[in-house]
Amino acid sequence: MFDPSLCGPRMPNRRLSPDPYPKPEKSLNKITKPRDATALSASVPQGGNPHTDASPVIFSSFPQELIDEILSHIEKKDVHRLSLCSKHWRSRTLPTIFHRISWKGINDANLFSDGGILEYVRPVVRQVSMRFARPPEDLISTIETYRIWMEIFSLLPNVKKLQVDLHVINELESNMIRAILTKISTNPAFETLHTLNIERLLIGRGNIHDLPRPHRSNFISTFGIYDGLLLGIREYYEILSPKLLEFLGPLDNKLETPLPKGLTKLGVSLKQFRLESSPDGPLDFNTLVHSLSGNLKELRIMADKFVYTSRPTLAKDIWSKFSSLTKLTMIIDGYYLNYLTDIGDWLPNIRFLALSNGPPDPYRGRDPNVLALLSVQEQILAKAIGKLKALEKIRLTCPYTYEDNHSFGIHSLNHWRKVYFDLERLEGLVGQWVKAGSSNLERVIFAKEYFPSNGRNDEMLIVNVRRGLEFEGGWELDSHQRKEYTLKPYHRDFSV
Repeated sequence: MFDPSLCGPRMPNRRLSPDPYPKPEKSLNKITKPRDATALSASVPQGGNPHTDASPVIFSSFPQELIDEILSHIEKKDVHRLSLCSKHWRSRTLPTIFHRISWKGINDANLFSDGGILEYVRPVVRQVSMRFARPPEDLISTIETYRIWMEIFSLLPNVKKLQVDLHVINELESNMIRAILTKISTNPAFETLHTLNIERLLIGRGNIHDLPRPHRSNFISTFGIYDGLLLGIREYYEILSPKLLEFLGPLDNKLETPLPKGLTKLGVSLKQFRLESSPDGPLDFNTLVHSLSGNLKELRIMADKFVYTSRPTLAKDIWSKFSSLTKLTMIIDGYYLNYLTDIGDWLPNIRFLALSNGPPDPYRGRDPNVLALLSVQEQILAKAIGKLKALEKIRLTCPYTYEDNHSFGIHSLNHWRKVYFDLERLEGLVGQWVKAGSSNLERVIFAKEYFPSNGRNDEMLIVNVRRGLEFEGGWELDSHQRKEYTLKPYHRDFSV
């Protein structure tokens, strides 16, 4: 455990023990009543190390950047203990303690506002997370919370990473995205913000039943079930207060929106990800992804559906704009292995790839011959990885099919037992990839994914590729299995 007492004096009357290994020809004087860390450093006896002429250096004399790096490897509770030693150490530990902050309501953010008790720590904040402690109760208070959050966020000058759980309704999605990006553009950190994660969470209709009736509408609400005319964006704008209208901006959601120039990492959650994005369409997450294509190095997409384009040549041209992209994570319900083949065509230089939520019913409607279907998947995987020559790490759903129990009908598939690749076959598949020219491949993760009601369980087979002259053929496979449990929503750091 880290001992804060080693980092400098706590009280003025503290004594420093003599060097336990003094030089015989010199007598050591005890150091008494050091006034501060600087005085202590200057009075430490010379020649403490018999093999060097360098003077002993204490922790408190290190540059702030080095102290930050050291403290990042120490348990938080010990850093907090160190901060209580003195005013000196309180100021030195602030960058570590407030490096990342989380706002779960308006009160959390108000602590950092002008006059707030944490106003003085704003320059050291590097990461901000905006997540509600509980689901929003109504639309008006939800938008008001985002307005206050973004107002105070604009006071943080050095933020580099922003995570937003965006609770929104379909009609106001474009305006909310534009409002958040516009507020980011007023932040001094607009040029330095490099990571943005926005997870879109739809507000249930039952949470907006308390809205006042808009002018000139025949709209009736009962427990969130609407009869007659559903509210459109214009009706919502009639309901909102002037402050919220100013925050959301004009009704026209096709206006040009400022984008952070230094953004290199983007994570989005959306209903469906479209490969094509119309520049004339409304601002949405698809537009955001494509607008930043030239700068992005890491992209994380979480979607219910991946919408293909009917023109393969156009698809390749679109993805070629992601020239700097090296890491891609796609969590898409019901992706198929042919997606992997297409990714090999679109992004041949990708280095890190994670695909999750595999096909719920692979090859539905075909004759369920287990060996034949597994063989087909093996061929697809071998072909796909052969195109990804720069690949270093990849995570995939473990290939599987269903055991034939001679049942009939499409829905009977849901009751068949899943048959996965066995360990030996998976290792053989990785061996094929290495032999085929995947010279940079370091790790392959095959995950069996389960989705219980209260979370997610993954049973993973991890295959590491060890390389060296001591191995026959120059490489060797090292495999082990691991189980992992993740609470919903999915972990933001889901990767390889």
